[in-house]
Amino acid sequence: MADISIHNSTNALLTTLTAPGAPFEMQAQSIRGFSRRVFCNAPQSFADIYRMAVPFGPRTMIVSETAQMSYAEVFSKAAALGAFLKRLSGAQPLQGQRIAIVMSNRPEWLVSFIAITAMGATAVLVNSRGSEPELAQALEDTQTTMILADERRAQQLSESARGRHMVVVSEARDKPALQEGSWIPFSEAIQGWESATLAPVSMRPEDEALIMFTSGTTGPSKAALFDQRAVMTALMHIQLSGALVAEHIVAKRGADIFANAADKQAASLLAFPLFHVSGCYAVFLSGLMRGAKVVLLSKWDAKKALELIEQEQVSAFAGAPAMYWDLLRAERGGRRLQSLLSIGAGGQVFAPSLLKEIASAFPDAVLGIGYGMTECGGTICAIGGEELASRLTAAGQVLPSVDIKIVDERGEQVAPNQEGEILISGAMLMKEYCGQTQATSEMLQDGWLKSGDIGRLDERGYLHVVDRKKNIVISGGENISCSEVESALAELTDVEDAAAFSVPDERLGEKLVLAVVPRSKVTITDQLLMAYLAQKLAAYKIPQSFIFMEQLPRNASGKVLRHELQARFKRQNTEQG
Repeated sequence: MADISIHNSTNALLTTLTAPGAPFEMQAQSIRGFSRRVFCNAPQSFADIYRMAVPFGPRTMIVSETAQMSYAEVFSKAAALGAFLKRLSGAQPLQGQRIAIVMSNRPEWLVSFIAITAMGATAVLVNSRGSEPELAQALEDTQTTMILADERRAQQLSESARGRHMVVVSEARDKPALQEGSWIPFSEAIQGWESATLAPVSMRPEDEALIMFTSGTTGPSKAALFDQRAVMTALMHIQLSGALVAEHIVAKRGADIFANAADKQAASLLAFPLFHVSGCYAVFLSGLMRGAKVVLLSKWDAKKALELIEQEQVSAFAGAPAMYWDLLRAERGGRRLQSLLSIGAGGQVFAPSLLKEIASAFPDAVLGIGYGMTECGGTICAIGGEELASRLTAAGQVLPSVDIKIVDERGEQVAPNQEGEILISGAMLMKEYCGQTQATSEMLQDGWLKSGDIGRLDERGYLHVVDRKKNIVISGGENISCSEVESALAELTDVEDAAAFSVPDERLGEKLVLAVVPRSKVTITDQLLMAYLAQKLAAYKIPQSFIFMEQLPRNASGKVLRHELQARFKRQNTEQG
């Protein structure tokens, strides 16, 4: 069959934006033995991004509940912190070192990220919502040399962090009340910042940039490593998607909407965690490239979000289904929120009915969605505005620097509109899973990343995601591995068998349910199971419902028939309702 990998679009605007001499012009380049298309005008590393952002110095960069900082202040504090980290390492270059950030969304997270990456070190973006064992494993898998943490996570890491320098952000006036260890207050680490100047070190496109964690198909999170080129390509994808959205905004709000853009600073409300692609790339870094303002929401609160959108004149917001359900049900107080120009749907697949409700509730904003995953740096296709309204089942049009093909179970490419596994290729792909050679080779094959998702490509290059091949539940924007939850019960002797599965949930998108087979003559309660799992798993991974059975439904090869579990749960709820 002829190759039908999509690398360009019939869309006239895309063609214009990527033409020779245009902002998103591309050229072929050999990367790790494979031909890739890269953006000619893309920054080559974080150093380029930070240098380009220097003119934004007087602008507000961060607004949070506790602070407001300009670009100049953030960069100066990052410079002071970077110099301090270098002194901690014995005045050795930080390039090649991996430094973990383990914090909730807060200004210090952004300062830490810039400090680490400007010095050429690798930023390890640890999931701050993880349990103590998960945080410890993340440090071990990535071989981090230093840690930047808030006080709560520092307490969790007090044992596993031994032997590593730890800089701690404390909200108390006194030093953090930590156990004895090698830790330094964040305030001490940035002393003298007023006179510090950020001077990013030189970096090559092949140098390590950052590590993000993603739920695997068969167990705990894996540490995905990206080089500078991959991150810069992913950020250019977001900029290109933004240019497409801008055209939809003009079509909806009129050509004058951007007439005074130079006098109005773009502002984004950050609701996703910064350790996620959606938070780090789509809001923080892409905003930094444009001199935008980031409005930090430390924890999700729909009422507070609406207040901040109005107060800070937020122009862009993206959220998971649960967030949008909360916004739709929240009291708007007559707010029309006309500052909102674009709203995005991220974190997981949105039901067409929810997309319609969002568009109706925010009529002045352009709604856009996309498809991507951590291992490919986030968004690889996008769709918005009236185009989305007429194609609610589409995840988007494949971006021109990305190759996608759909294959059957034998790995053979299928015809347009036929379903199969989605394979992805491009310069934005991760390099490897840290310390997991086998998992890397299973995920990356012959230059293609196996997504584990089932989808189809139509004849116009629109990707439609049908289902997930890998057994991952996405609840409230968080990925949860079913096998990880099941394995957590392995040492509970009262449980003979267990299987985790998902059921639809209006607010969360999906809800995690656990089917449990107790050992003979043993009585187990929901409360007992939740208390036990709370010692093993992060809070968001604990099932919200349980069903108890004499045995699990399995096929001839012993695999659990999860669709039967879903049907039983539905029947049980119907009977009880």
